[in-house]
Amino acid sequence: TAQHFLNLYTIFDIDPLSGQEVVRNAYEATKSKLPKYSIKKNHVLFLGSDFDKLFKNPYEYINIMKAIVTALKGKKVIYVPHRLESKEKLDKLKNEVPSMEFKKSEFLIEFYGLYESEIPETIASFYSTALITMKEIYKNLDFVSYKFDLDVIKSFKNQSIQTSKDINNIYEFLSTRLTVKSI
Repeated sequence: TAQHFLNLYTIFDIDPLSGQEVVRNAYEATKSKLPKYSIKKNHVLFLGSDFDKLFKNPYEYINIMKAIVTALKGKKVIYVPHRLESKEKLDKLKNEVPSMEFKKSEFLIEFYGLYESEIPETIASFYSTALITMKEIYKNLDFVSYKFDLDVIKSFKNQSIQTSKDINNIYEFLSTRLTVKSI
């Protein structure tokens, strides 16, 4: 029997399988619609994550965010929550890291420049694909992935990411495209 493969529309450079078409998405339509925006110096847009449930200690995410804000001394950190982050977690984060500004996005984060006239000079997160997609659109910004101590993660069972080795592989891949800093 003949094998059939799905055609792909992706930001990643992927070699197609025999009989498959891969179309690269360079976000040209989004870039063509971007209004002129200014870059906010000494501002960091931090993309939140819902992976805190992987931590042994539920406060570990907050501790890591405190360390990041401390490392970014002198810079204004604007935290954009992931759509799956709980209100309870965000309330704790607001209380524990009061210097951080919180800004909920109603749109895909890649469209930030379509509805904001000022964009922070740095976009940061942990290991979010949004760092790669946004870098494709906003080439004049800095992009940083923060790598945390993987010992704080509990064992993986029935997760899409199975081991800390998988997470290290993600950070290794990210390091080929943007800055990875240990925190």
